[in-house]
Amino acid sequence: SSLSRFLFKNGYKGEVFKNPLYTQTDYQILSQYNWKSNLEVEEFIRASYCGGRTEVFKPRLNHPGYHYDVNSLYPSQFDKEYPVGKPEYYNEPGMAEFIFTRWLEDKNGLGFLSASVYIPDQQIPPLPCKMGKLVFPCGYVYGTWTLEELEYAVRNCGVKILEYYEVCFFQNTFPVFKRFKDCFYQMKVKATEEKNESLRTLATLML
Repeated sequence: SSLSRFLFKNGYKGEVFKNPLYTQTDYQILSQYNWKSNLEVEEFIRASYCGGRTEVFKPRLNHPGYHYDVNSLYPSQFDKEYPVGKPEYYNEPGMAEFIFTRWLEDKNGLGFLSASVYIPDQQIPPLPCKMGKLVFPCGYVYGTWTLEELEYAVRNCGVKILEYYEVCFFQNTFPVFKRFKDCFYQMKVKATEEKNESLRTLATLML
């Protein structure tokens, strides 16, 4: 990870990762806000971070089945927009509800919201919660989630938001990792075609 960060910050083979329409590099855009000046908000955002979800719902098959693998699923997320710049933070239920409702309508920006919710019984509950370990419960729970997670839960899984608490909202977003991903993904594809295992391994590790 330290090598990936070094290359993302400094570039690869003399070429920095940046949009030609911007004077700042992608790394500079990502790190333009000084989080050391606002550790409370950083801690609030980190409360929503849970990592990937890996669960076994059917431990065995009694008949022939299929195995599916997604090519470069993790790097594919690097194409998305990420929050950048200074966020707005409100420890006010009214503002939290207002910003979430507004975001559902215009989808401008990205954010994080803490709330109490009710998750009805279902086979695959949608929202992660930290209860000593990571779980996906049904029933009444409290947590901090991204706006996108809550939107999916509300619109597709019958989740009800009972109380709003805090919200952190970013007006600005940017695909900060796209050029970095494209560089090393293309390297991986080319190295695979040329059967260059060393270069392919490097590209895979960067992704």
